[in-house]
Amino acid sequence: MNAAIITARSGSESIPQKNILDVCGKELLKYPIEAAKESALVDEVWVSTDGDDIASVSKEAGAQVLRRPDHLQGDVSHGDVIQDAVRTANRKCNSNLETAVILLGNSVMIDSELITMSIDAVSSSSADSAMTVWKAEDDHPQRAMTTNKKGFLQYYDGEYDAENTNRQNYEDIYYYDNGPWTLQPHCVEDQNGPGPWWWMGEKCIAIEREWVTGRDIHDYFDVAFQEFYEQNRQDLQELEERTVLESQLSVEKESK
Repeated sequence: MNAAIITARSGSESIPQKNILDVCGKELLKYPIEAAKESALVDEVWVSTDGDDIASVSKEAGAQVLRRPDHLQGDVSHGDVIQDAVRTANRKCNSNLETAVILLGNSVMIDSELITMSIDAVSSSSADSAMTVWKAEDDHPQRAMTTNKKGFLQYYDGEYDAENTNRQNYEDIYYYDNGPWTLQPHCVEDQNGPGPWWWMGEKCIAIEREWVTGRDIHDYFDVAFQEFYEQNRQDLQELEERTVLESQLSVEKESK
């Protein structure tokens, strides 16, 4: 059994009631819910929330609600929320949960094909998780800067020592793009995922998308950006390339 879990807390400070903000005539939260329901591989759709209004919209859209315990209400660690939601969903599924697809409740830029692709990437390989990413170019760490004590820009990490300044010569670096996190339930217990995403598995597949198709909403600029995406969704998806970056996809599932 595969379940999609959308995380959507109340009490947003940047945009009041952000997760149920009207975007192109529909509450923002309904976009990931509908994408999950349309995926051929998703059996259950849940919304983890601490808000009554969010719970109401979730039910209206056909999702089940996972009420957060008191200690996970408000602005708390997202990883702890995900861990609790996966544990709860697995328990409600009689411990038959094979993968959980974690989706952000504040993004239009998600679709059923991407969700299905991420589940298939995990279930058909030796990996125990997958996340969507984009590849750094102009925003590569080799180009990072900070300000010194006088307020002037300086190179972020000591002396610049790359052979040249052409971005094509840098090592491939990837950033999470706010799309699906797809994982097996044991990942939230193992806590050995890459970097800050400890709820992902040790063997995490990257699904590369175009920069930057997985943006979530933090301010009203993002709202306008995602309204544009929704209004031009079909054309933009036809232009977007999606690639699973994992050599072990050919490895039989039984080798896990």
